[in-house]
Amino acid sequence: MIFDFYNGVLGSSMNSEVTINLDELDIASHNLTTLEVPITDEVWKTISGFPSDKVPVQMVSQVVSTKCVGL
Repeated sequence: MIFDFYNGVLGSSMNSEVTINLDELDIASHNLTTLEVPITDEVWKTISGFPSDKVPVQMVSQVVSTKCVGL
């Protein structure tokens, strides 16, 4: 439901009287400061080597996770 809402909103401008109270969803918070590490030259070269019109999000996420975060 939330995905569909944001999927329709991104890239468009609209006025809405509806809001989502994210605190009410009771989603656990996480320390994401490790994601602030700059992308290395190796990772950037790998990402830049993908065809620009065919980059699967999963592939980029996997490369970034493996090289930057060490997962």
